[in-house]
Amino acid sequence: MRSKVALWGFGQRGKRYRDLILGSLNDMYELVAVFDKNWKRLSEASDYPVSNPDSLIAMFNDGAFDAVIVAIAAKETRLEIEKSLQASGIPTWDLFESENFAKSARFTQASSPGIVLPHVQEYDAFALEDMLITYEEPLRTCYVFGRNGKVDFDYWHEYILAMGRGFECWQPDFHKLQIKELPGEFCVINKCWNQNYWHFVYECLDQVYLMEKAGFTGTYIMPAREFAHQLMELMGVPRERHMTTRDLEIGTAYALETLYVLAPRTYAKSNAPYVAAAADKIKAALALPSTNNSYPERIFVKRIGGRKLLIPDELLAEYGFTTIVPEELSVEEQIGHFHHAKVVLSPHGANTANCAFMQSGSVLIETFPNNYINPCCLNVCAEKDIRYIQLTEENSDLAPDNTTRVDSYMHDYSIRPELIERAMRNAELLAGA
Repeated sequence: MRSKVALWGFGQRGKRYRDLILGSLNDMYELVAVFDKNWKRLSEASDYPVSNPDSLIAMFNDGAFDAVIVAIAAKETRLEIEKSLQASGIPTWDLFESENFAKSARFTQASSPGIVLPHVQEYDAFALEDMLITYEEPLRTCYVFGRNGKVDFDYWHEYILAMGRGFECWQPDFHKLQIKELPGEFCVINKCWNQNYWHFVYECLDQVYLMEKAGFTGTYIMPAREFAHQLMELMGVPRERHMTTRDLEIGTAYALETLYVLAPRTYAKSNAPYVAAAADKIKAALALPSTNNSYPERIFVKRIGGRKLLIPDELLAEYGFTTIVPEELSVEEQIGHFHHAKVVLSPHGANTANCAFMQSGSVLIETFPNNYINPCCLNVCAEKDIRYIQLTEENSDLAPDNTTRVDSYMHDYSIRPELIERAMRNAELLAGA
């Protein structure tokens, strides 16, 4: 007997959850309703009905559904909604906690000896025959199966094995998957979080660089992001060799004739030379000169999401910084700005990936909130002789307005102006700017 459920949230995750429930999970769930605070706009823009959340409690009390699945990506928002629903006596379920999914905390890397590319000493390399892959939410990652249904490899093993985090993966019931045959050679570069610009640059381009150097001419299975297409083309990989996760149906296993797996043995450190080499290959394709007066020498990278650095405009103007918003620029324009800048001031985030395109001797000033310090660009900066200065918000549990307690690592923050000024003067000395 199927459980009757409602969805809360009809953004990207909500639509993917709806597709899963109506598709491969249809034998488990019956989707009764979808709720979203933006229900009017979403109903007009979609062919699927979206309801006003104000009617949710009444529908539950009338027995319309058994529980609500909250399809909100932001963890704190999701927990807040779940808490509110539970306080009203409404159960909340997790779509990926059911007996139809096999729980596995750690997957093992494929053991086939395959091929070992001679120039890849810091990586494990395998050529696997007749393997099957699936693409699954919510991790946005791919799993690789043998014909017996056993998972041989998952595409976020760096985070589990090398970083030692206690993540848990969810493996779909293999016997319920429809199988489609895909002849040819493939390399999967879609891992957890690789939909993000930083993760794609730092965790995919190194592998593309090495595979191309080894003579790979097959198809890359990659995130469905335009920036990913642009970067791959600059790496010399035309779009006809791109297969995105949007081309993969959830609930389907794809039998690949040959799958190449390439993974660094030490997360973020051993791959730094190859991230740098990939960045240099992209810059060579753009034929960037060492100087170009049409670009500013000092740029401040403004974030559009959370973790914004709150900095006075007059301070930026005093030190001659030009503000850029990378999301408003093409990939080529972003690369051009970072390549020609002598000093970059940037809050930590996806856009700091572009430091890989900076020139030797330039300076990156990276800022962090006090509860999220992750200088993950350091190895590439060291590889490329980019001078690095870190600034961190002072230890405080108050938001910049001095009244609101900070519980999120995504909070906006400020740094004392005198510390920023000192960093800017040091950057001038280091860069000779």
